[in-house]
Amino acid sequence: LGRFLEQVRSFAGPEETLVALTADHGEEIFEHGGVLHGFTLFEEMVRIPLVLWSPGRLQPGEVSARTDTLDVHRTLVDLSHLTPPKNRPGVGRSLLAVARGTYETVEEDVRLAAASSVKGGIYSALFGRWKLVWAPRTGTGWGQGDGAGRSRDPEYLFDLEADPKETNNLAGQDNLAIAWLRSRLLAWIEHERKSDAEPDKSQAVDPETLNKLRALGYVN
Repeated sequence: LGRFLEQVRSFAGPEETLVALTADHGEEIFEHGGVLHGFTLFEEMVRIPLVLWSPGRLQPGEVSARTDTLDVHRTLVDLSHLTPPKNRPGVGRSLLAVARGTYETVEEDVRLAAASSVKGGIYSALFGRWKLVWAPRTGTGWGQGDGAGRSRDPEYLFDLEADPKETNNLAGQDNLAIAWLRSRLLAWIEHERKSDAEPDKSQAVDPETLNKLRALGYVN
């Protein structure tokens, strides 16, 4: 990355250049018995890098605040002094203060995720140190797609501060966090299913883009 940025610096003025490095997901490499991605929601799958480089606008530093890929779009818009598109006014939040190191606290909310599909598969809810992973249909991805043919428990609760590698499942213990996270997760799943039942025609994908997504394996 350092060599790449030096090349960028050599042919483009740093004051006018903004580089963002991130990913859409991680990869499991036998941390929990499987490989590849799309079948689990362990931390190695959902924690990804976010690097912003713009010497004219940002100072070097490292931030431990938890963010979201939805935040990248709004942050780049703000850093570029652009106006958000009218059809995407509320997508993500700007991390400009975080990137500049001027924030005091980052608003914390439940982080929700789904693997395979929100219509059926694996879901997770994260708040603070507590992470719930729920797979109501163990035959969909979670039970059959761990890369080794092993089935898994339908529900996990992890304390990420005490157990960052997610090896100790606390779901069987009496814990108020699991009931609260489960209620938030179920409400989100229901909302997403209703949204899927009423597709937004304004977001229709043109045939060329659809073919590209199909070639990459993102749609059937």
